[in-house]
Order: sequence, then C-alpha cells, then structure tokens
Amino acid sequence: MLILWIPLVLIVMYIILHAVFVFLWPKGIHVELDFKQRKVTEGQEAVLLETLKNNKFLPLPVIRMQFKLDRGLQILENENVTVSDTVNVVEYFSVFGWEQLVRTQRVLARKRGYYRIRTSGVAVPELFSLREGYLEFTHDTELVVCPGLIETEDLAVVCEQLIGEMLSRRRIFEDVFTFRGIREYVPTDPISSINWKASAKSSGYMVNLRDYTVGQEVRILLDLDNTKERFITDIFEGSIRIAATVAGSFIDNHIMTSLVTNGRDVLTGQEAGVEAGSSAEHTGTIGEALARIDLGMARAPFAQRIYEELLDPSGENVAYLLISSDTGDVKTAAASELGVRRGGIYWVCPVVEDPPKGRFIPDGIEFYEVRV
Repeated sequence: MLILWIPLVLIVMYIILHAVFVFLWPKGIHVELDFKQRKVTEGQEAVLLETLKNNKFLPLPVIRMQFKLDRGLQILENENVTVSDTVNVVEYFSVFGWEQLVRTQRVLARKRGYYRIRTSGVAVPELFSLREGYLEFTHDTELVVCPGLIETEDLAVVCEQLIGEMLSRRRIFEDVFTFRGIREYVPTDPISSINWKASAKSSGYMVNLRDYTVGQEVRILLDLDNTKERFITDIFEGSIRIAATVAGSFIDNHIMTSLVTNGRDVLTGQEAGVEAGSSAEHTGTIGEALARIDLGMARAPFAQRIYEELLDPSGENVAYLLISSDTGDVKTAAASELGVRRGGIYWVCPVVEDPPKGRFIPDGIEFYEVRV
C-alpha cells in the first residue's frame, strides 16, 4: 500500500518545487549592458560590459542571455554570434545565489553611426521541464562612432592654405586690450605675443591669448545632396570623413569652426549643424554631430542653403569651405556667387575614381578634388 503513495508524493513534490521555481527564478534577476567608452572613432574597438545579477538565494545553473546589435558593429572572439539583418548575440551563464557576473565583449566599430541597445532577454529552463521562462529588460545603452579621418596630401594642402589664411586674418583683427589666458608658444605666434614674466617661471616660452575685435571663423558647408555619381554611399561617407578631418585641423590651430549641413540627425530629425567653437571639446561635438547623420533621411537641396549665407551678416568675417560632390550648374552658380561676394570659397570635391579633365571652375572658387 505504501508503494502506491510514493508516485503520488513525488508528483506533489514536483508540482510544489516547479511552482516555487517558476515563482522565484525571475525575482532579483537584473541585466546591465554598458559600453566602457561612449564615443570611439570608426575602425577602433569598444568594450561592452555585460553584467548579470542574481539578488536572491536560488542558484540558476543555466541562463541564456541574448541581445541584438546593428551590423555596423562587430563582436570579436565570440562563437555564439549570428549575423542577419542584425548581429544576434547569445551568452550562457551559470550563477549562484547572491552573485554578480561581469563579462566583457570586444566590439569593432566598423561603420560611422549612432548605435543603441534597446532590449535584452534572459531565458531559464524550467525545473524538470522542456519549457523555458523568459524575462525581458530595457536599456538605454549607446555608442557614438565618429567618422574616421582622411590623411591624404590633397586634403592636407587645403587645410594648410585655409589655416594660413585664417592666421593672417587673426593678426589683423586681434584685440590687444583683451586677455583670455596663456598657452605655450608655437612657431606661428608673433614674438610680440610672448609673456616674458610667465615664460621666466616656466620651462619654455608662453604667449598671451587675446580675443578678437571681429569673430574669425571657418564655416564648413557639408553638402549631402543626392548625386549622379555611381558610388553614392562611398561619396557621402567620404564627404563626412573630410568634414571631420578638416574640422579637427582647424580646431587644433585654435580656429573657430562651425558646421552647416543638410544631413539630418538620427535622433532629432533636424539638420545636424554645430555653432562655432574652438575648444578641445568642440572637436568631439562636431564628430558626434557627423556620427549621428542618417543618410536614409530625406535631405533638402543645398544650393538654397548656400544662397542663405549671403543674407547672414556674420558671414562677412567667415572663411567658407564647401564639401560637395555635386558640381552641377545650380550648385556651382551658388558657390561662385558666395565666393565672389565673400572673398572666395574653398570647394573640396570628394571622388572615388579619376575625375573628368577640363572641369570648368567659375570665379570665386578655389577647387580641389580629394580621393576618398
């Protein structure tokens, strides 16, 4: 008779244990996904920290965690990754009660962009069952991948010429009655700017920093109009890299730099412009603005935006740098008028193959072709 009770007791024990496990396992489970660096440059690696917390006494022998990344990011050294429209990452954990596990993933930033991890999920096999329990978590994890830099002789020549022009203007407009700081001497500084008292207290020459009676600025006009070129994506990405490269060069030389573009911000949907600045942080500001440009969004024609610069009174003291692969008549006419009325405009045309010979360049434009 007793032997007949054994299966019944086992069944009751299973039902109780199963119910307790199903009730308890989601309690105290928490997943965090964080990039160690918020911002990297195209081609660099970032580190993704995966944190699993089990804040209860019940151990969980098997937990499967999964989440998705954009294909612009590549997980390195992980066999549990599949790639389709997205990068699907699967991780397996075994965690004791009251334990926290942290795992790192090396992530290669293959492509410029703004990346987010929105959700993740954990699945746990139910006790003595083929079924799984599932729990989803929301995240606000982001990684900004700034555009890479272009280091070519053609682009270096443009930067050197424009930097030289701005330094010449700076000596004309510097206000000797204003003082905003001291920095180390560089060969382009005039001898008259040396602060001899501060130099005597340091290991090298120090110069005074002055404000300017008229604001001096390089305004980068980044045109991402649809083009007839065959390699549209390469052209646009190359244009964005050129903008990042020249902006960094100008800011490194303490030149006020701003950005005007018809490219739209993936978060706001607005055109991704940046006001003028020359601080070290300003390079990152422009880099992030360029990173967040979504080429899938519709863009307004840029010729009209060039004409609008003629109505801006601050443009009288601005050196213009136009980055555009569109050399059509409408764009060329707009650039020429701006150049003639504002003392010239530099035009950088990104190309991916040998450009046509004998291209006509009207007055007011200094034209350069840069291979990307």
